Amino acid sequence: MLALKGFRSRENNKKGSISIEFALLLPLMIAFFMGTASLMNIISCYQKVHITARSIADMVAQNSNSTISASDVDSILNTGVLTLWPFDMSQAHITVTSFVQENEGVPKVLWSRGSEPRSKNSTYPVLDGFSTQRNTSFIYSEVEFNDQNIVFSILNMINPSLLSADITMTPRNVDVIDCSGC
Repeated sequence: MLALKGFRSRENNKKGSISIEFALLLPLMIAFFMGTASLMNIISCYQKVHITARSIADMVAQNSNSTISASDVDSILNTGVLTLWPFDMSQAHITVTSFVQENEGVPKVLWSRGSEPRSKNSTYPVLDGFSTQRNTSFIYSEVEFNDQNIVFSILNMINPSLLSADITMTPRNVDVIDCSGC
C-alpha cells in the first residue's frame, strides 16, 4: 500500500513534465522557424527574378532610337542584376534578345546579349501571343537564378523553372530596335 501511495504522488507531480515537453518541442519549433524564414527568402527571390526580367525588357523596349549600343545593353543588364540584391548576383543568368518576326511568322534573332546570347538570325519557337503577328519586332528578356542554398536546391529539383522568368515586350517608340556592336 505504501508503494502505491508513492506512485500516486509522482503521478500528480507535474513539475518536470513542462521541461520535458519543451525539450521535445524545441527542435520542432526551430525547424518551423527556419522553414518560415527560408520560405520568405524564396518568395522574395521569386519576386526579384520576375521584377528583373520585366525591368530589363522594359528599359530596352523604351529606347527612343532605332539603334541601341552594346554598351547601353550591358548597362541595362548590369542594372537589372542589381535588383537581385541581397541575393548572390553571380548566380543569375540574364539574357535579352531582340526578335523580328517577318512574313513567314518565324521569329529570328536580330541581336542578343547577356549570359547565354542566341546567335544572330537563328530561329526561335513562336512565343505565346506573337504567333499571329507578322512584320513585327519584340524584346525577350530571360532571367534564371540558381542559388546554392539547400532549400533552393530542393525546390529546383521539384520545379526547375521556379526561379526563372521571361517576358516579351514590343518596342514602344520605334518599330525595330537594332543593336550596334551586338
